[in-house]
Amino acid sequence: MRNRGFLTPVTENFLHAYGVGKVAFELALKSNVDPETAFIAGSLHDLGGAIPDSDRVEVAESLGIELFEEERKVPMLVHAKQGDYFAQALFGIENTDVLDSILYHTTCIDNASTLVKIIFLADKIQWDRNGEPPYLKDLLKALDNSLDEGCRYFLEWLWNSQLYVIHPFLVRSYGYYSKGQEFPSSTRKTRNVYLSEDIKRKYFLNEIVYEFKKAFEMGKKASEPFIKGSESFNKAFIAGALANSVNTIFQNQRLYVANKVGIETKHETNESLLPKLSHYFAKNEFGIDDSELLQAILYHQQESDCESKICHSVKAAYQTLYKEEAK
Repeated sequence: MRNRGFLTPVTENFLHAYGVGKVAFELALKSNVDPETAFIAGSLHDLGGAIPDSDRVEVAESLGIELFEEERKVPMLVHAKQGDYFAQALFGIENTDVLDSILYHTTCIDNASTLVKIIFLADKIQWDRNGEPPYLKDLLKALDNSLDEGCRYFLEWLWNSQLYVIHPFLVRSYGYYSKGQEFPSSTRKTRNVYLSEDIKRKYFLNEIVYEFKKAFEMGKKASEPFIKGSESFNKAFIAGALANSVNTIFQNQRLYVANKVGIETKHETNESLLPKLSHYFAKNEFGIDDSELLQAILYHQQESDCESKICHSVKAAYQTLYKEEAK
């Protein structure tokens, strides 16, 4: 993540979320995992971060989420369990692999599934701080060999850093990937999930759900004209989803942000700036250099024609789903 103090924390969080989703999508394509599932899991990995540190233990206890003592000492660690809970309660996700990938995205776990490893590593590659991660170059080198090597490298790096507490899940993942240790298997408990309207309102959870669902629907709709698994399908899904990545830059902020990143604003309106901002962050935040993808993101709200089928499909998805709403 670059130095972007001019963005609101909400926009920064969404950019991190979609960035993890995009990296997870790419890793999934290389690992025989459904990339759409990986994108959704990656984008939702930090759902629990909607609850501020000061409230996390209290909210978790109110929901019946069991906590380790280490999580009580460092409430930041609670967000993974809350994200797992919220993914089920807010999005109706029952796929245990997706839920596990959210639960273990901070620490990984022993004998992890491919999707769990993908989300764990994508979160570390697209980290949520300024500058480049100090471990990134060596992590990517390890990842060239395998997901397991990537996990092993990062877990050793993390284990040898100055940790205030060592999470029990980290003990298992480090022992497994770095030391070859085996642990008793753990099973996910069946649970009934429920979030009160008070919690949803206090932490803006309905608004968060709305933003993510919009991106997922755009990706799905944009990719429909193409054969699932084809290059065009994958490009259209990512372009459709990431066209929504900066929707949380509200109208009264767009001119300010555009000036900060060097976008010419002389003849622009608040409406015309949004796709340009999406294009900028797709290129500079998510590292997209594919001209078809960038064109589709830049022109998806314009009436004028565009060249590629990918661009047409993203434009059609936007017009079908959200054109009236955007007025």
